[in-house]
Order: sequence, then C-alpha cells, then structure tokens
Amino acid sequence: MALNLDHQRDRITTSTGNMTINTAGSLRIPVGNTSQRPQGGVVQTGQIRFNTQLNEFEGYNGTAWKNIGGVSDTDGDTFIDAEQSADDDVLRLFTAGSERITINDTGIVAISAATQSTTFNDGALTVAGGVGIVKDLNVGGNINVTGNVTVGGTINLGDDDTDNININADINSDLIPNINDSYDLGSATKSWKDLYLTESINYKGATGENEIVVPTNLADALSLKDDANNDILVVDTTTGAITITLSGSLVVPSMAVSDLTDNRIVVAGTNGELEDDASFTFDGSIFKVDTTDAIVIPTGTTAQRPTAQTGMLRFNSTSGKAEIYNGSGWIDVGSGTGTVSEAFKTISVSGQSDIVADDPTDTLTLVAGTGITIATNPSTDEITITGVAQYGDSDVDTHLNISTAGTNEVLSWNGTDYAWVANSGGGGGSGFSDKIEDADGDTHVKVETNSDEDFIRFTTAGTERLSVNNTGILTIGDLAGSTYYKFPTARGTTGQVLALDGTGNLTFQTVSGGGGGGGSAVYYQTTAPSIGVTAGDLWFDTGTTGELYVYTGSEWISTTPGADASFITVNFTGTGSQTVFDTQAGQGTVSMVFLNGVLIQPTNDYTESNGVVTFVIAPLLNDQIDVVVTGEVNALTLPSLGLANHGFIVVDTSGNVTMNSVKVSDLTDNRIVIAGAAGELEDSANLTFDGNDLIIDTNSSIRVPVGTTAQRPTAATGQLRFNTTDSSFEGYDGTAWGAIGGGGELNIAGDSGTDVIDVENDTFTIIGGTGLTSTVTNNQVAVALDNTAVTPGSYGSTTAIPVITVDQQGRITAASTAALSVNKFATINITDTNSGYSFAQTGSLNAVSDSDSLTFLGGTNVDIDVDTTNNVIKIDAVSNSAYTLHSFTGTGSQTAFVTSNTAISDAQIYINGVLLDAGDYSIAANGNITFGVAPLLNDEIRVYAFTTDVSVFSLAALGIDNHDEISVDSSGNVTLTGTLTLASDPTANLHAATKQYVDNADALKLDIAGGTMTGALTLSGAPTNASHAATKAYVDSQVTAQDLDVAGDTGTGAIDLDSQSLTIAGTTNEIETSASGQTITVGLPNDVTIGNDLIVTGDLTVDTDTLVVDKANDRVGVGIATPLEKLHVDGAIRIDGVSNLETASTSLSTTTQSAIDTFATTKFRSCKYTVQATDTVSSEYQVVEVLLIHDGTTAYVTTYGVMFTGSTEIVSFDADINSGNVRLLATGASANSTQYKITRISTLV
Repeated sequence: MALNLDHQRDRITTSTGNMTINTAGSLRIPVGNTSQRPQGGVVQTGQIRFNTQLNEFEGYNGTAWKNIGGVSDTDGDTFIDAEQSADDDVLRLFTAGSERITINDTGIVAISAATQSTTFNDGALTVAGGVGIVKDLNVGGNINVTGNVTVGGTINLGDDDTDNININADINSDLIPNINDSYDLGSATKSWKDLYLTESINYKGATGENEIVVPTNLADALSLKDDANNDILVVDTTTGAITITLSGSLVVPSMAVSDLTDNRIVVAGTNGELEDDASFTFDGSIFKVDTTDAIVIPTGTTAQRPTAQTGMLRFNSTSGKAEIYNGSGWIDVGSGTGTVSEAFKTISVSGQSDIVADDPTDTLTLVAGTGITIATNPSTDEITITGVAQYGDSDVDTHLNISTAGTNEVLSWNGTDYAWVANSGGGGGSGFSDKIEDADGDTHVKVETNSDEDFIRFTTAGTERLSVNNTGILTIGDLAGSTYYKFPTARGTTGQVLALDGTGNLTFQTVSGGGGGGGSAVYYQTTAPSIGVTAGDLWFDTGTTGELYVYTGSEWISTTPGADASFITVNFTGTGSQTVFDTQAGQGTVSMVFLNGVLIQPTNDYTESNGVVTFVIAPLLNDQIDVVVTGEVNALTLPSLGLANHGFIVVDTSGNVTMNSVKVSDLTDNRIVIAGAAGELEDSANLTFDGNDLIIDTNSSIRVPVGTTAQRPTAATGQLRFNTTDSSFEGYDGTAWGAIGGGGELNIAGDSGTDVIDVENDTFTIIGGTGLTSTVTNNQVAVALDNTAVTPGSYGSTTAIPVITVDQQGRITAASTAALSVNKFATINITDTNSGYSFAQTGSLNAVSDSDSLTFLGGTNVDIDVDTTNNVIKIDAVSNSAYTLHSFTGTGSQTAFVTSNTAISDAQIYINGVLLDAGDYSIAANGNITFGVAPLLNDEIRVYAFTTDVSVFSLAALGIDNHDEISVDSSGNVTLTGTLTLASDPTANLHAATKQYVDNADALKLDIAGGTMTGALTLSGAPTNASHAATKAYVDSQVTAQDLDVAGDTGTGAIDLDSQSLTIAGTTNEIETSASGQTITVGLPNDVTIGNDLIVTGDLTVDTDTLVVDKANDRVGVGIATPLEKLHVDGAIRIDGVSNLETASTSLSTTTQSAIDTFATTKFRSCKYTVQATDTVSSEYQVVEVLLIHDGTTAYVTTYGVMFTGSTEIVSFDADINSGNVRLLATGASANSTQYKITRISTLV
C-alpha cells in the first residue's frame, strides 16, 4: 500500500482509501480547548480531537461536537467518569452532578445513597430479580426474609457462647458436619442428656483417625456388638486388652507390636500372645539360634524325602545319617556306620532324569525292553545294550502297499491293517462332497443346499439347529419354522442388552431407566440383574430375602439393617482446586460418589484406586462430596469399625495397626508364628522355640542359606550355610569358615605339587621333612625342629671366636670356640729413603708383638709426608716420576686387563678401594696385568702405573694412540715424526702458530712497491711535506681550529668543531630526526600535527585509497583511489554522531519477498530510504521513499512519494527482523531482473 502526503491540500491519501496503522504505539490527534474547536467552513463531519478543557475525546457529528470518550448527557451533569487522576482505575457514576456509585480498581462497588429499607421493594438498592453472591454478606442491621432461606455454605450463628439459638421447628434433614473428626456434640461442661437412635452408629473421621472416647468413670469394658447382640470386639478400658471374636480373621495391611524387637522371630506364648527371644533371630539373610543347646532338624526315612531344593538338610532315619541336597542329589553329612568307596552315586541317561543311589546298598537294575538285549562285563564295568530287529521294510510294504487308491479315497486304519476307503466329506470342490454327515444322514453340516447360496447349516436328528447366512447373520433354530432367533452382526454400545422382538430378531436395546440410559434403574426380580447395570442402580429382591440392594459398580450391596454389608459415608467439601480425596477405605470398596447429592459416574467424572478418589474436574468451592464405602463386616478394617486413636490401638492413615501386645487365641505356647495363605497368623506343633532349643519335628528337611564363597555374609560365630562353590555345608567358628560334617574337598599345595583331599574319606598327613617332626594332639598339628648334637650355649668372646659348621639345610651341626690372638704395631716409623734396605717383591708383614714397629720407606721418586697432629700420612710422587691411572670393571670371569703401558716400573692396584698385595697379580713387559683370581662382577679396579724416569716415559703410558710417532728425550725435547695439529691460533707470544695464522699474516703485508690497505696505517709522526701522509692527530688539530657556519629559514649560527656538536632537532608530532653513525635521517612521525594550514599544491594520497586529492580534476576521494566527483565517498558517512548516510545496490529476479538491505538492530533505531528500482527487461522505473523504525522485536515501515513510469508499481516494500538484523524486504511485481539502488540515512540507537 502506498501512503501519499498531499501537502498542498493538507491531506493523506491511499490507493484504496483505507489506512492501517499496524504498530503497538499510538496515534496523536489534534489537541486544544473548547474555544479552539474548528468552526465554520473548516469543520466537517467525522472530525475528532481531544478537548483539554473538558479532558475528553470529542467528535463532530455534522451538527455539534460530542464526547466520544465516555457516556454523558447533553448538559454534562450525568455521566460515567473513568479516571480523575493518573491511572486511579476507579469508575464513578454521576447523576445530576452528584457521585452515586463508584467501582474501584479491585472491583468493590460503593453506593452512596443511605435510604433505609422497610420492604423488599424499597431502600438504597432494589433488585427485581434474584441476587447471587459468591463471597460473604455482612449486614449491619436486621435481615427480614418473607420466603425460605437456603444456604449452600457455612452458617455461623452467634459470636459468643452467650448467644442462643432457639429452634421451634422440626429438623427435616440430616445433621452432617462438613468434615470428619473435628466437631463435638456437647462439651466437657455442657453435655447433651439423652441420644435416641433407631439405627446403628458408624464412626468415620476425616483422615481415618477414628476414635471412641470412653468416660473415665466407665467401670465395664467397651464392646462392639453385631445385630444379634454378640460381642465382635471388646476393649478392656483398664488393661487396654483387645478381644476380637469375629467368626473370620482380623485383616490389617500392617501391624506393629511394641514389645517385639527387630529381626527376632515371633513365637506364640502360653496363652497365644506374640513373643520373641534375643536368641532366635533372622535379619533377612542370616538365620541365628544363639543358644548352647541344639537344633532338631526334620527326621524321616529315605522314602519320606521332600521335593528337593539345593541346601536342604534333614536326618535320614533309614541310613542313620544327616543328609543334604547339593543341587543334584542327596549326600550324607558326617560319618555313618560304614563307607562304600566303590559305588556309582548317579546314573545319567541323555534326555532322561538321573537315577541316584539312595544308600550304599541300593541296587540299580537295567531292564531290557522289547527288542533289546543287555550284557554286562564285571571286569571292565561295561554294560552292552543291543537292539533286536522286529519289523523290516518288507513288513511295512506288506501292510501299506495293498492296492492302488481310487478317486476320493483315503488311507484308513481298520483296527488290524490299513486300507483305502472312500472319503466321507469334503470342501465342495470338484469330486468332493459339500457336507459332513453321519452314517444315516440325519446329522450333518452342509455348506450349500441351494446353488451358490453361501450358507452353513448345522442339522441334528433331521432338524436344522443353527445357520450362518452369506451376510454373517447367525440364526439359532430352524428358519423353516417359527422357533428361531437371529443375532445382530453389529456391536452394541456400552450398557445395551439384547432384546427379542415378535419375529425372533435380536437387537441391542438401551435398558429403560438405567444401564447407561441416563438415570438409575430399579429392578424387581428374584435374581440379581447382571446385564446393563451401572453404579447406583437399585434391585428389590422379590424372592426370599425381600431386601433392597444398590449396585456399587462391581457388586450388589444390601441396604437392610443387620445384613452382612456395611456402609460408611466419607464426606468432603470442595475447595475449587482440589481433585484428589483419600477416603481411607482400607479393605472396603468405594461404591458410589455423590456431588451435591447427585450420583456421578466413574471414569467419566472420577477415577478410584485403593480408596483414593480423583475427580476429572475439581469440585467447586464448598461443593458437598459424599463417598459411600461398602464391604463385608469380617473384611472391614478397624478404621471402618471406628476404633482408631482410642488409646489402646493405633491405626494410621494406611490402615497399619500398632498395638502394645497382640494375643491370638488359636496360637500355642513356644510355637513359631508364620503367615498363612491369606496373611493370617498360624503356628505348627512341628516348629517350636522354647528360648533355648529350636525344634523342627518333621520327616522332611531344613533348608539353610545357600550361596557361593564370594556371597558369604558378614561372619558371626555359629553361622551355618551351604556353599555352592565347593558343594558342602560350612560354619563360622569365630575365626574362619570351615566345612561341617562329611563331604567336601580340601585343596592343598606345597612349594611344589598340589593335591585335593576328600575330607570324608581321605586322611591328611603332615610328614616332617629333614630335621622336622610332626605331632598331633587335641586336634592340633605341631611341627617342631629335631634336636642336633650341638650343645646349647654361647660361643665366642673378646678373646675367642666361634667356629660354626652349617649343613645344606642351614642347620648348625657343630659349634666350638677358637682363641683369638692379635698383635699390633706399637710404633710406625716414616723414612724418606730406602738406603740400607733390601726389599722382596712379595711377602707380608705381621706384628710379632704389641711393641713391634711398622716403617714406611719412600722409594724412588716417592715422597712421604707425615702430619702427626692430624695423624695423616701423605705419599706423593716426586717431580721426576710419573704415573698413569687405568680403570676397569670386573666381569666375574676376566683375569687379564690391557693397560698398553710398556714403561711400568711399579704399580699400586686397588679393587673396590682395597689395596692388593703384589702377589695377587702380575705385570707383563707390555703393561698387561693378570690377576690370580678373576675380580667379581662389577668390581671397581683402579691401576696406578709408575715410571722412574720421565725420559723413558712414553706416550703409550698416557694411553695415546700412535705413540710410536712421538718421542721425548730426558731434557723434555719432543720429536714428532708426523704432523702436529693445534687446537686454535696462538693468543700469546710463545704459543705455537698454526699454518693458517701465518698465511693470514703474510696476506696482510703491504708490498714496498705499493698496494691497498684494509686496516690502519701507523705513521711515525705528523707530515712535514705536502705529499706526506697525515696522521689522525694532525688532521683533527686542523679541523678543530675551524668553525662551521649554519643557516636556517630564519636565523644563522656557527659551530665550534673542536668543542661543539651540530644538533638537528625536530618538532613534536611534526618533524622527527635520528642519527646513526654518519647518517642523519629527517622525516615525519607516525602521527603528524599541523598547527596551521596545510597547503598541498599537488596530489595528496593517504594509504592508496583512504584519502585521495586529485589536484588536476579538483576532486577528493574517501575510500576510493580515483574519485569521480568533487567529493566521492565509497562507504558510509557518519554525521555528528547521530546519523549515517549509506548506499547499496543489488539485483533480483523473483516475485518472492527478498531482503535488499540490512542493518543491526543494536546500531540504528530508524532510517529513511530512497530506493530506485529498474526493470531491466521492460525498461520501467520506480522511485519511492521509505520510513522504517523498529523496537528490537518488530520492524515498522511506511512508503510514500511513490513515482513510477509504467502503468503500475514494479515493487512493494516491507520490513522484518531476522537474527538480530533489520531487513528491508522487496517484492517484485514480476520475475524480470530488477536492479535496486538504495540510499539510506540511518539514526543511531
């Protein structure tokens, strides 16, 4: 739609004549006072404005200005005021200038008239019709009612107990409290005198906490009787004991007895009371009899064994042994009268049950069947079973291949042989019969009597009894006669029954008055109705009982007092929101539900589960809800009898019963109590516990807990279980689990070898090894060391050492003492010469006595120093001797080690830091060392090789390869036969020089004939001739004697070259300078500040296309390298931080609405578009202006100033927001290629 602004005629026009403002904002119309209303020729019918003087909207109807913002009369003194102050939300009704009625912002209505009411048709408020009030009504004066009063909610009469209620009329209805268990009839100080009843009393609280409050002065017991005055339940108000004499059982969902303890097993006391004992417990896993007596397990013969289960335990009176069932068979426990070791315990036959030997004397007999022979071989324990041929193929052929079969014949057995006989029935096909019939043909089933009639007819004794026609109608009876019934083929609806008409047709009919027909049905008959009945239907038994019954939805319940049914009514009040109501029905049945007296239907109106009623729709506030609970007296729970919270018995909301003690008269003292098939408490004379002994007196078995070794429980002394891992009984003796009785295996293992012991039949023998003896005493095996010939005692002292002999097993076989005599050197002498002494090559020194001396002599080229203060002896080689250290590591087998040292005159050899004696090794002429005993693996071997004369100390001793190429004489002169390679060029005057050092120095020399120098030339002095070379000092003295004149754009100066520097300084953010070596760089800084005008006489380009000044064409470009206009900007223009100017272009070839421009909702709030559209196919053009604004969620757009060259617009516009972006949308009138050129002025958010 195009919106055109006609500025010449001050009007807005559209092509359709309609204008829609599709925003969430507002429309502001002209505003002014009454005198400013348009008058005369400028006022026209339909004009609207806001009158600031009257504070109301008004419009001109062609004759006068009228209020259009409210309701008022012509003179304005009768009106409805909707607001007097900003947003006061109060509606005021005025008549004749006075406020009469107000309705405030919460809906409260106030009437200001104070006229008194004397009749029903006068006063401040009179209502001709009825008045409905949902909330409370408070009246300050009196209430006069000439008609009846019906109150559906609560009535509060009086505000103090001094107020009285006088009832002069009879009460014509039930008195029912709105909730259970909250209100009393009378009080402790104000009680009713007599209560007269003709019916029974049912007690039922709101939460199931029912009670009978017994006066404290009641001397007798409280009893509940049936209609024959027999006691049903008697409560002794003194002792609290409860006696129940119901003919049936007491059924409770759960029962807690306070004098019973958790996990103890319950037994019956002397008088049937429930008792327990700390010695007799079961925690759900472990069965424990914690006494010093015994458990009597079931006893019986082999024939009396029960149906077996793994873990069963019993005493077999036939075998005289306890036995268990291990999951596959019964096995003995403990020892018996004898043991048979050569017996087959189990005989297995594939696909058949196993045969298990009952005892060692049992016999297995193999019986040969027909055609079977059995042969045995006692020596090999083999049984051979052979089949005997009885019937061959020829025999079969003789009986079957008797003749060739004829048409429609079958093979039949006639009692002695097979024969081909004619087929007596078929399926109606060619060659077959269409009937099945007996021999005389009067009883048959026919599928076709008449041609292609598609009937199935059943006939017996010549009379048709049943038929199914070609449409599926089932008819019982003979269609040819008048005694038949036809069943319908369509299914009936819920509650309908089959009805028979006069022609024998059965149809589904709705039962009149009930059965789903829209109301409760009433039946008068001798048997209970069963077809089409629904909850609430009534049936009067016209037979022997003469009782009226009501149908609960699942059963008929008698309403006659004294019948075997009981009704309990549970009452609730609707809250307007609550849908779930718990009746606490216990064992009773929710039969009917009434809402405000109307019977409602299950499923449609409510559902019920375990006494909890859930409404489909919540009852309204104060709706009366009555739930009828029914049930047999002997099945009703105690809450239904009204006996909860009476002080002696507690029944919780789930019907669970808690009492101090329970006595059951049919239980016997010491018998263990178990649950019966229906949950009743039972006991048995065969299962007793007297506080010490647990006796199971049956011929069956006891089944103990069964599990694997990994499933053993937390152990406690005396526990017993059957271990399925090793198929044996086991018990915990306080320390560990062990097998009980016979059976089971014991795995044993030694340092070598393993074995398995049959605990029942094998003997586990512990044999003492070498030097060991085993002894068994009192079920204990002691293993002790054998005594040896060594006398016990201590060996060795400060003067003697023990001498011990140890055998291969590490035993001491002999021990003695040997005297210890140690001599030490009394004096150690140090002599630094060997003159006067002669030395042997090998030998050892021993101190002869404690006064003997040890002397250290310095040998050739050895210097010995003694530090007597610190007790240190230092032995050094003298300067004219040398040694070489050779290190090796022992391998455990190597004895010879190569040093390559041919000039060894002496050596010291250490292994692991210990100096060896010279007799422990030998040194060959080539320097190789051979040990008498190979050093051990990883021994550290250090060889110090000495020479006496440096002149004969060859480089070989230093471990240098090719040592024969170098010789050193006694003066230290070294002779080389090869090349000497130095590590680097010399750095000191006396260093040897490398060839490269000498060659480089030679290359740097200056030829006398002249040449080029690359280094410095040192002259002997300053030049004295004009052609002499000048020294640096001479030149410097000449230069510093002169000044350097400098001049700038303004000003001049002089630089004393001897003492001053020339500084070229830049200006901040304008010019910067830098110097490096002999170079001065002058340039612009990164950021340039120009304090005055910048005049560029040529072109100016900043970063290629950021800013371009084209001097030749007087053009400036921003964002473009070649400007085409005086100012050419490629991109958006920001104006004063408020708006942006941007352009865009695109082409589309579609009639589908598409985006032609977009911007972020967070950047711009509104914009103005100028869009030029060009249809490049039809050469038609359109230009339009578009205004757009958005609120972050919705974009609003209007178009105006539309101009086009063709017969119609070629594009229309809209806008939306997509993914946080505002989009201008264009819809082309055709699929021609259309080019859009867009100019947008956008206002920032």
